[in-house]
Amino acid sequence: MKINIPQLVGIRFRSTASIVKRAVQCGVNYISDVLERNPSSDVFISSTSFSKTSIDKTDKKYVEIINQVPVSGVQKKELPILKLVQESMFRMLKVTDGKSEPYKEIIFAHAKSPETIACTYYPANVLCVNKNYLENIDEIIKCNIKVLEIMEWIKRDNDGKYKIPNVLRNNKGKQFEKLLNEYTPNWSLKEKFLFDTLETYYHSLASLTIGKPRAAVKKLLENKDNYRLLADKGLIKKEEDILPINTSWREYLYEIGEYCKIPENACLITYPEAVFNHEYIHKWCFDNFSIKYLDELNSKPVLQKWKNDKKTQLVANSVSIRAAHNPMEYIAEVGAGLVNGQKFNKEIMALYESLKGPILTKN
Repeated sequence: MKINIPQLVGIRFRSTASIVKRAVQCGVNYISDVLERNPSSDVFISSTSFSKTSIDKTDKKYVEIINQVPVSGVQKKELPILKLVQESMFRMLKVTDGKSEPYKEIIFAHAKSPETIACTYYPANVLCVNKNYLENIDEIIKCNIKVLEIMEWIKRDNDGKYKIPNVLRNNKGKQFEKLLNEYTPNWSLKEKFLFDTLETYYHSLASLTIGKPRAAVKKLLENKDNYRLLADKGLIKKEEDILPINTSWREYLYEIGEYCKIPENACLITYPEAVFNHEYIHKWCFDNFSIKYLDELNSKPVLQKWKNDKKTQLVANSVSIRAAHNPMEYIAEVGAGLVNGQKFNKEIMALYESLKGPILTKN
């Protein structure tokens, strides 16, 4: 029998802060009330047995904290995914100097949507890794590949091999192309998970580069080596020399893309545990923001202004498509990148700081 979880509070903070506050006051623990445990179908682990080699003595306390978090619902093939969750917890504890509260429990269970990888349940303070996603990952991968084909962001050559545009052929792009041609349903769950996260990165990169070629050209020319190389070849053009339509900018982008590639950090770098860091940042916000401020961030005027302000949307979209959805998603996306050591420009960081995103120390 599957473990079913209602979508009360998931990746998007659907409930108002006031409702959450009342739930806390009433002592409601959503998870313990709605889970039907079935030991015969799942492996239950009382200790995560997380270990970390080559770390400072001062960091060992974080390993001990992680090992105190109970884990349930994990099958053997899912243990590598649990390892990524634990790695995310370790990084978050480290960059907050141990000030971030750990989860009360990590569960592997069936959430409603197959596309949702993980959900943070508040106020239960529980992370759910979605078994529906893990069990349907082959179909999700195939669907995502089909979308990339329809958008013509990947094409097949005469030999039937997938090819990506030269401008997207940075290190991650080349890795994606290689794995795209090697993919098989016989891969392990971990291999499929890693490929799916790389696929997400490529989709974001292609969306930025091909969907917004003018912004991509600016990103590419921000690199001094790229600028110097293209200047030597006489390929630097002024904005007024290019017709103000996407097609013209895309043609120019493809032309200079023969010689230099879009930097990897042109969009949010997707790394294996990114989604779990994203969820941990959400959790940090729930733990540290006041009820009044949470209500404000999710109020209709703030959300409408977020969606309609062109400058805000331009900055948010330069992080990721999800970051443009609302302030909470923006904080989680930028925070997840910072946890992994990614650098963002002044505009992105100014907006993040204005929203009171967590201050993180160096990894």
